[in-house]
Amino acid sequence: MSALIRILGAFVLILLLLIASVLGQEVGRITGTVVSATDGKPLAYANVLILGTGMGTFVKENGRFAIEGVPPGTYTVKVMMMGYAAQTKENVVVRPNETTELRFELKETVVMEVPVVEVKGERPAVDTERTQTKRTIDTKEVAVRSINTVEDAIATQAGVVLEQGEIHIRGGRSG
Repeated sequence: MSALIRILGAFVLILLLLIASVLGQEVGRITGTVVSATDGKPLAYANVLILGTGMGTFVKENGRFAIEGVPPGTYTVKVMMMGYAAQTKENVVVRPNETTELRFELKETVVMEVPVVEVKGERPAVDTERTQTKRTIDTKEVAVRSINTVEDAIATQAGVVLEQGEIHIRGGRSG
């Protein structure tokens, strides 16, 4: 019985030491505000990243963010949002059990300017030079329509009928 009490006591001691080491880890946090540089309004849903760590968050509707459980150290924090130039703050120091406060003011930027393209073209209502029609079936269409044979592919065309193994084009009869 005495050996069982010793083993149980050792187990409890080890468990307490593990709990103390887990609770004893000192971490900090990074909080801050992200606003527009032009009007000072909060930029909700911007991405906030601590580069090289995989840690990050997004900005809430009030413009505030918080990243909890950041190990002590010096970091680079980057904020990105569509329609705004990304902003980076280097040498952000996080100390144990302290909060590091940051403020980002993002400037508006054009994401991609698309040039205006005007296309003009003319085609006669009836082209007397063209005596045939042509339609190409690509592999995507073959996959979508479940075409297995050449006959199946031909039968998908307007004016074509596949009847009892015979192909009839625009009412014509074979043989």
